[in-house]
Amino acid sequence: MAIYYLESLPHGVRRNGEKLNTRLHAEYITRQGAYEKIRDREEDFVYRSFGNMPSWAKSDLDFWEAAEENRRKNGRAYREIRLGLQEELSLAENIQTIETFLKDSGIQDNHAYSYAIHDKTAMFSDEHRNIHAHIMFSEKIVEKNRPLGAEEYFKRYTVQSDGTVTGGYKTERYWNNKESILYLREKWADIVNEHFEKKGLDVRVSEKTLVEQKEALLAQGKFEEADLLDREPAPHLGDVVKNPKTRETIREMIRQIDSEEIDDSESDSSSEKENNNLSAKSNDSKQLELLIFAYDAVIRKTAREIQKERKALREKQAKLQQQQIKEEAVANEEIDLSSNPMVITVGDVIKRLNEKMELESVAVKENQEKLHIVESKIQNKKAIHKEVFNLVTDGEYTKLHKAYFESYKQVRLLKHDLKENPASNFEEYKVRNDALQKAEKERAELRKSVKLLHHNLNNENRFIKERHLKEMTTANNQYIETSKVLQSNIEKHRRTHQFYYYKIKPLFDERPDRVLFAEKLPTEVSLYNRYEGKIALRDLKKVIQFTKDSNGKSIRQQFAIIPHTKSERNNQLTVQAIKIGEPVFQGKTAIYELEVSPGKSKQGINYIKVDSAIKTSKQARLYEYRDYTDKIKNKYKESNKDIPPLQFRGPTINHNNDFKHVSQSFADKTVKILNKTIDEFTKDEATGKTDNLWYENESYGSEKTEFEQTEERIKRGWSL
Repeated sequence: MAIYYLESLPHGVRRNGEKLNTRLHAEYITRQGAYEKIRDREEDFVYRSFGNMPSWAKSDLDFWEAAEENRRKNGRAYREIRLGLQEELSLAENIQTIETFLKDSGIQDNHAYSYAIHDKTAMFSDEHRNIHAHIMFSEKIVEKNRPLGAEEYFKRYTVQSDGTVTGGYKTERYWNNKESILYLREKWADIVNEHFEKKGLDVRVSEKTLVEQKEALLAQGKFEEADLLDREPAPHLGDVVKNPKTRETIREMIRQIDSEEIDDSESDSSSEKENNNLSAKSNDSKQLELLIFAYDAVIRKTAREIQKERKALREKQAKLQQQQIKEEAVANEEIDLSSNPMVITVGDVIKRLNEKMELESVAVKENQEKLHIVESKIQNKKAIHKEVFNLVTDGEYTKLHKAYFESYKQVRLLKHDLKENPASNFEEYKVRNDALQKAEKERAELRKSVKLLHHNLNNENRFIKERHLKEMTTANNQYIETSKVLQSNIEKHRRTHQFYYYKIKPLFDERPDRVLFAEKLPTEVSLYNRYEGKIALRDLKKVIQFTKDSNGKSIRQQFAIIPHTKSERNNQLTVQAIKIGEPVFQGKTAIYELEVSPGKSKQGINYIKVDSAIKTSKQARLYEYRDYTDKIKNKYKESNKDIPPLQFRGPTINHNNDFKHVSQSFADKTVKILNKTIDEFTKDEATGKTDNLWYENESYGSEKTEFEQTEERIKRGWSL
């Protein structure tokens, strides 16, 4: 179960207030020396490590022994940080979290340290592990450019009047501040949660109080989990739990509380009896602490169960959604397309390629805008250092340097004036010389202040300076890497736009209604077919013609009249129609011209009589088609430049509103096939050649440099 625990302690003390022996404590946490084998207890040591030890220390224990020998009576030789590790992570992953913590906190770079990991069965739950780490480190700031021996290492740090540093290393006071504890707590939670996220675990830890966590859960609508946080925080029992009787008392309390929450079917008298027992045990403050601790353990267990249930429910819902999506996809594929065939034409491909070109143009514009923002944030090394120095000194760095530069200019100006324009008398010379002396004195004071400021930056404020410098340098490097990625994206989208242009250009010479792909096209006309893929023939007006074959047998022929084709020629009414039963070739069928006249049946019913039916050379489409070719062709008409320029002067791109999407029903059925068709037509074969219609424009290749052509051949698999 994920837990959060971080405690920062100065030099440990015994019950009588006496300071712990530094070396013995190091031996205890690392299970070395006197504590290499501890009897009558579970072995819990699993790992130890150390770093930044001076050359004179043969081991970390030698260093801690020297620290103890040089410690003042009431001073401290080390600080200890205790961390709760996670049983959801492996040993290697827990080690990685500690190493990251040491690096981010500055301990790894600036202090001598050692740490150990202990792993044992949880005290009040056999199902869980108590994994934790002890980190010991010296608060002395190591100056790698000023190595010191064992005798000098722990002496008092002193700065002489001339700025010279003597004595031992400086003690970092930062670790005594509340700010450092808050920073370390937040940093540890971030590190652990980052590892949980990498492993895909749906668990998190938080350094926040129970009240803050409850408010966050209520805001997310997780009321059940929020109720579990409505409790007193569990007290830290310390060495009390080492007493076997105390541990057994807590276990008994947990069993009673657990059974009380699970077994709600017991009688009221029985419940009252148990409550009285618990109340009796909580009369004194110590028993009350144990009771609160037991309640907290049960609530944590309940929270874990809720977490598992919700995770299982989410997984179940996700599987149901995936199954539903699959079933809907299968149902859509089973739709009968015979009444509205799926057809991909040259015009459809032209339209889709044009859309892809516009998308690439938009992508170039968006990446250029992002690049402009990112490049404005990139700084050179000098600017970063200046900003960090001002941040650490609250702007004093720039003020002092500016004042010193002005003072330097003033001194040079006074000297030059005194040399070029000599004084006419002694009094004038004295006044001008006094002004020069005063300016030189001010410059000397400013120079001393600047030197002291630099000394503080390199010593007292070194840790803060290095932390800010590291953060800003890392951020600046990220901006640089991001700008490289954006520049690469811009070039990639430009070339893709160019590629689509040279694919769309040859298609303008083809018939836009030429069918490239068709599925379930009819072989002959039926009433269920649709004229232009829109109007069903059964919904059109129909006329019937009776003729006789060579054997004199009567033949019934049915025609569906095409809307808006009625005309009058030589006092004869004519219409265009589609013959039912006529053969269909590539989704098209012949159009008939009918001469019609009004007639009346023997029963007196008026009808339209077909006087003659002549098959024309015209053809009617039985699939939906829209011709965008002319509009798109006009957009890319021939000019001096074969490649349309990609220049974006305004904040937005003007899209051509004439290019409207096809109907949703048609798009839903054809978009998948259309994408596949375009992909097949735009990809080159292994030999570098393209299929029939899709050929490479010679001018496109000739405009590339020899290096670009060689690079493109390598990408396509051509041998050199």
